[in-house]
Amino acid sequence: MSTGIRNHIKKIMSKNCVFSILLVCTIVLSLAALSWTMPAEKVVKSVKGYEVENGLLKHKAYFKDNRFYGSSRSMKYYPSSLVKTLVLNYTFSSVPAKTGNYTFKGVVTYFVTLGKSRYTLWEDRIFEKNGSFNKSFTASYALNVSELNRKISRTLGELKVSSLKHAISFEVTVNNGSFKHDFSLIRDSGLLHFTNAEHRLRKPKFFSRTVENRADVLGYGVEVSKLRMSSTLLAFVLPLFAYSSYLRIRRQSTREIDKYAVECEDVELNGKKAVVLSSEKDLRKIFELLDKPVMKKGDSYFVVDGDVAYVYRVK
Repeated sequence: MSTGIRNHIKKIMSKNCVFSILLVCTIVLSLAALSWTMPAEKVVKSVKGYEVENGLLKHKAYFKDNRFYGSSRSMKYYPSSLVKTLVLNYTFSSVPAKTGNYTFKGVVTYFVTLGKSRYTLWEDRIFEKNGSFNKSFTASYALNVSELNRKISRTLGELKVSSLKHAISFEVTVNNGSFKHDFSLIRDSGLLHFTNAEHRLRKPKFFSRTVENRADVLGYGVEVSKLRMSSTLLAFVLPLFAYSSYLRIRRQSTREIDKYAVECEDVELNGKKAVVLSSEKDLRKIFELLDKPVMKKGDSYFVVDGDVAYVYRVK
């Protein structure tokens, strides 16, 4: 590689050094700022297992005298005209086993529907049972359907609202609402049946652990603590190193001229015509053409030929 090409490369490096320093420092400072805004550790939750709670309603009807179903039977649909009593057996269990308290109740709600809104006018509590349990429980209640029908008819007659409707619902609450099961007794087309007779609740059980937080840097996961330490250190060291490199490049950019220049305390230019040279290359040509010494004073170089002085100043 020729001397001219090398000098040209050094000039480019010298001019762009400041921009390179600013760019690198900006990147490093950004990484340092990012690392200090992120926690070094984070808590990760993982599923350890599942807690399963299950509620199941079983029912059986006792009939009036009939020649079809006998005295009692468990069915999905019951003919409402024949049912005297419905026996409800509700069983709750959980895995793993737990202890606690429960409430089992039935309610008749009287309501009207206006547009899309439902307005409750009255509620009659049929029954309420409370208790405690260990591992599981079974709660039973014998619902006298004949008596319930008479009570509903009496309430409807007293309220005297033509669009009044009613709903028979039941609710089981375990441990103050951690498990809740609602089901209803529906009368439709002369038949009685229960809806939502079984309810299963599956709850995940979590365990927590603390891990090193990681930041994504150019597609690589880096621990935040290490990124914080390295980027902060570089933020202090890199500017000093870059500035030192910049000064070294500046010094090297004039080293080729100094090889054939003579240091002078003063250069006599009075009465001489000054010709300003724009580059080191021009100075070298004058030096080789005239075969005159190159004198250096500070950052300026001179070649004197009679009444003419050729001057090159380092920019």
